[in-house]
Amino acid sequence: MNESSLMNQRNVFPGLCIALMIICLYHIPLRSVAADTAESKTIYTQAEQVGMIVTPEISEASGLASSARDANLFWVINDSGNSATLFAIAVEGQIRARYTIADTPNYDWEDLAGFSLDNQPYLLIADVGDNRAERSGCSLYIVEEPVVPDKPSTETALLPVKWRISFRYPEGPRDCEAVAVDARQKRVLLLSKRDTPPVLYEVPLMPVSGTVMAKPIGPMTTIPPPTLEELDQPYGFSWSRPTAMDLTNDGNRLIVLTYKNAYAFIRQPGQSWPAVITAPPVSIALPHPTTGLLPIREALCVQPRTGTLFITGERPPAPVFRLMPL
Repeated sequence: MNESSLMNQRNVFPGLCIALMIICLYHIPLRSVAADTAESKTIYTQAEQVGMIVTPEISEASGLASSARDANLFWVINDSGNSATLFAIAVEGQIRARYTIADTPNYDWEDLAGFSLDNQPYLLIADVGDNRAERSGCSLYIVEEPVVPDKPSTETALLPVKWRISFRYPEGPRDCEAVAVDARQKRVLLLSKRDTPPVLYEVPLMPVSGTVMAKPIGPMTTIPPPTLEELDQPYGFSWSRPTAMDLTNDGNRLIVLTYKNAYAFIRQPGQSWPAVITAPPVSIALPHPTTGLLPIREALCVQPRTGTLFITGERPPAPVFRLMPL
């Protein structure tokens, strides 16, 4: 090989490397290149199955809330295309009671949150789903948490709405499936689903007239993106999308559920939410999606007295998993 040929090869190789780097960066989303920034320390026990929702009445469990009246009772709602019904279920998954929400359509109910004001427990139904980004506005319905009879009933009672919050987003329609109530600050937190990264918003919790504008708190930049291997899986591209959210009773631990894992964003004293959501969260390991143990995980709640997490899926039969804080 002569010197001219050798020099040509030396010049081509660095250029080829640079070209390949540009191609990779162009085709791989920026968040896919970033390292997994979630902390791996253990703050909850391993996920343990404690129940199973098998009734066909709860065919698409999209929201879960822990009862403030009974630690062994949960509230569940169905996704769009179902009736405007609120179900009370036992930890094991059996239906205890049913309530129709008066004069309230189920356009796309996507999350459910429990909270208390002046010692009165409430439930917030979040009609915020918007897969096609076509809704001009969304609604939050607040009802008083009913007292469930000790004996299970097959009848459906009527439950009135105490107040409604109508809102829209400043940038236009957004899909959202993750909602939490910060009762101490009297605000509702909403996390967009299809933005990269997802964006956290807030609206006032108390009754307001007309339609309010959601206020952006900031992008949640530290939920780990799917790995290259996960992107090869069916729907692996969506595994990092937020599907549910809840806040601990002290208001300092925001739990976000995705199709893969859950993440705890922990607020230190005096820390702002924009600072919290851009810091690395603590990863909460769940059964991997490929195991089929918890399919389409779209509902999560925090038990207000104990801080225990409960998670279930949208596809029946839907197992109920429990994770206790350490």
